[in-house]
Amino acid sequence: LAWYSIPETETSVERYREMKEAGITHSLTFFSSCDSMIKALNAADAVGIKMLVNCHELKTDPEKTVRLVMDHPAVAGYHLIDEPPMHMYKELGKWARRIQAVDPKHFCYVNLLPNFADPEEQLGTKDYKEYLSECSKHIPIQFLSFDYYPVLKDRLSKTWYQNLEQVAEESKKIEKPFWAFALTTNYDEDHLTPQTLASLRLQVYSNLAYGAQGIQ
Repeated sequence: LAWYSIPETETSVERYREMKEAGITHSLTFFSSCDSMIKALNAADAVGIKMLVNCHELKTDPEKTVRLVMDHPAVAGYHLIDEPPMHMYKELGKWARRIQAVDPKHFCYVNLLPNFADPEEQLGTKDYKEYLSECSKHIPIQFLSFDYYPVLKDRLSKTWYQNLEQVAEESKKIEKPFWAFALTTNYDEDHLTPQTLASLRLQVYSNLAYGAQGIQ
């Protein structure tokens, strides 16, 4: 899954073909309208890429929006939110159930915070284990997803493998798979710039070794 992949202004069959040739199977871009989302779905379908639906109307009128896109062959699922605090789980669960009442065939997707996130300001709980376990209790997800970018300029983050263990354990407990990340482009001054082939291999193969069924 490519995050922040092809911008709305660059939607074209040519751009999606480039992504397909790079080995990407799924794409997530944030669209300003349902019309622009459908335009991208058409381009993605032309080259065999699946997309996560994310547009303004999915939040404001989920039922109508889902009916407009649910039968499109390029739809993989619906992206709800990135890195929510725990107090948002119940509301996200209600939103997901509204979507799934119309379209039970495609998944709803929530990506969770890593274990080093601030307990009070970000997680909404002092216990990361609770943060993980409460997600599936309140939100009808088909898989767990979390992000962690461990390759820093001068070291490997200390709690990364612990985080993989925690998510893998919860995944087995709820009998649902998990997806994990590999940072490909940089976003701050602390991480390795640019990410190297070796760092990408380390991230991807470690995720796979712990049982990840999706690479983002």
